[in-house]
Amino acid sequence: RVGDGEVWAAVTDLSDAQRDAIALRYAADLSYREIGETLGISEAAARRRVHDALANLRTTVSEEEIR
Repeated sequence: RVGDGEVWAAVTDLSDAQRDAIALRYAADLSYREIGETLGISEAAARRRVHDALANLRTTVSEEEIR
């Protein structure tokens, strides 16, 4: 099982745009519409940014488990 420390380390490896989207979605509990408004992007782009960030986190965390 991956600990919180490994997850937060993986978050710091995300691009600024992806990290902002993840923080707004999960730490600030904003909707995709609100994330889009905050970042000046469309709701669809906000959804995609969060999706891509989660995919990157899954890959990074999975690679860490293998090591």
